[in-house]
Amino acid sequence: MKKVGTIKSGYIGASVVMLLIGIILTVYPGLTTLALSLFVGAMILLFGISKLWGYFAAEQYRDVFRFDLTFGIIATVIGVLMLAHPQWLMSALPTLIGIFVLIDSVFSLQNVFEARRADTSYWWIGLVTSLITLVFGVLLIVDPFSGGEALIMVLGITLIVCAVTNFVTAIFISRRLKNAVKTEIYIEDNEDR
Repeated sequence: MKKVGTIKSGYIGASVVMLLIGIILTVYPGLTTLALSLFVGAMILLFGISKLWGYFAAEQYRDVFRFDLTFGIIATVIGVLMLAHPQWLMSALPTLIGIFVLIDSVFSLQNVFEARRADTSYWWIGLVTSLITLVFGVLLIVDPFSGGEALIMVLGITLIVCAVTNFVTAIFISRRLKNAVKTEIYIEDNEDR
């Protein structure tokens, strides 16, 4: 049960990081390119590390978090690149984060469908937030916005929605794992009799 809490903490930590980035980008869209790139790079790096931490925290639940390893590596690499080359990567930031959000929403959709198969109540909330995030990810990649600040604000809103999606996913997965552990304990207790 303690490992389930560790995994949940990792997901909530990742959600908080994305939420902070989203709020800052929405409230301060005119930040300098260098400051914005360094901050976002650091936050993406922390997000990647939290995904990796969640993956390695509980070996017996790796099938549930199988994409966290890949996603954690991708996020960590993007974060390191942004910190190493902030000026160069800033022009690609909306597209990179759009791809990042698109991948995250696809993984969230898979978790939602697994939660639905497991008869988790309120799975549809995850579906709605995942689909909204998917749309925002596509918008960031396509870049239909004329002004730089408008794009940065949409980027911030996208990350806020993505953070909510990850938070909802953390709750669904946490409940699913707790129920699985309780079922496993019940089965073991009955086998011992």
